[in-house]
Amino acid sequence: MASTLFGVQGVVVVEVDVEADGGVTVWLATDPGVVPVCPDCGVASTRVHEYVLTRPRPLPRPAAAAAAGVERVAVVWAKRRWRCGNPDCARATFTESVPQIPPVPGWSSGCGTMPHS
Repeated sequence: MASTLFGVQGVVVVEVDVEADGGVTVWLATDPGVVPVCPDCGVASTRVHEYVLTRPRPLPRPAAAAAAGVERVAVVWAKRRWRCGNPDCARATFTESVPQIPPVPGWSSGCGTMPHS
């Protein structure tokens, strides 16, 4: 559904909240079919280190939101930080990413548990 809303492949909409001010918060998660691979060594990971919340760079406001008169659309991506499975890799952990929403250092906060699950 996120690909329909924002033109982004690899993430899914898990919840949409209408805020008190009339704005909308769209909660994303990584598509379960995306295999987490260390960006440094290329080894697939199977071990989640923690969950983090990120607010991706501005994405285009969905046409449906504009048509409904929604001015503010906030996007929160609840994604996983993975532990690299390669003991020889210098990178200990990495977060999920998709080509249209690359990782941005410092834009996440560890939350320990998955919100809205």
